[in-house]
Amino acid sequence: MNTRETEKRLGFHFNEFERDAVSISQMLADVKPEFKELGEEEVMGIKEQIFHYILGFIEIEGYPSEANDNFNKANVNDLVLLVLFPIVRASQGQTGRELRLLREKDIITTNFIGTRDRKFAFIVEAQKASIGQAKRLCMLALKEMGDNNPGGVIHGFVTSGDCWQIIRYQREIFTQTDPVQLVFRTMERDKAKWLKESSIIVDFLNAALRSEGFVAA
Repeated sequence: MNTRETEKRLGFHFNEFERDAVSISQMLADVKPEFKELGEEEVMGIKEQIFHYILGFIEIEGYPSEANDNFNKANVNDLVLLVLFPIVRASQGQTGRELRLLREKDIITTNFIGTRDRKFAFIVEAQKASIGQAKRLCMLALKEMGDNNPGGVIHGFVTSGDCWQIIRYQREIFTQTDPVQLVFRTMERDKAKWLKESSIIVDFLNAALRSEGFVAA
């Protein structure tokens, strides 16, 4: 689907959409968890785990950079899994929901979190370099899920590995956040910065899995 067809399907022009964004903290404040949230100590434990997973990933697979020709979409997917796994597992254990990470076997690689009845919580679209391309694919998937399950809130994530951006779809309206740098080259030496700025992605994922938008009803 080309740009014009995608814009027609979504109902707006991308250049207009890209003019506006909200902070991730603002979008996080709009999430209304239905399930009891994890305690501060538990959340910090998950953040510590993800921080060390990312460092291990960089050591083994390399830094997620366009300049690295050996770094491809499969590597991005590995990183996404390492970030999602501790959060999904903790949410599954606390809420009792049978969560599953599903991967579309298609030209694009889209990861869904869903329950047994196949309703979806959020979508992650991973690309090596093009956040713009990933965003368009993600938004099309969000619209399809939202239209099939009207009335709910669905969150999408686009990432090139290091940079993450959140898109929300609710009642035919898309909202995006400014990008967040989840992985940066000096993070091993500046853990405090990662915990203060980057780990908000963990907070959002944790809240989204417990929110009213988990199952688009």
